[in-house]
Amino acid sequence: MSPDSSSFTSVSPLSSISVMTANGTFMPLAGVGSVVTPHLSLPNVYLIPKLKLNLASVSQICDSGDYLVMFSGSFYCLQDLQSQKLIGTDRRENGLYILDELKVHMLLLPLLLLLLICLLFV
Repeated sequence: MSPDSSSFTSVSPLSSISVMTANGTFMPLAGVGSVVTPHLSLPNVYLIPKLKLNLASVSQICDSGDYLVMFSGSFYCLQDLQSQKLIGTDRRENGLYILDELKVHMLLLPLLLLLLICLLFV
């Protein structure tokens, strides 16, 4: 779900459909379309102009390609399993894992390498 129509490559308008938020209020759905970044393509994303931030489910990310998603208490990382490239890392904030954009944070690389080494030996 995204409030930003400029992040969509295509949008099919929808009217008279609303999505219930976590606090029980309803927000109107303006359309559904695809969001494409250099590393990730997400189909069937809802355009909800009144939303305050972008929301994606882990299953939506995993269903869009062959990805490995790893979480810790303070950060996560996303790896493309076909290319073996680490395509995104970010932080956890107020109980949510942030996905502002896919980027690799250089400060997290030592922690990620340790995590990957541990996974190899499990």
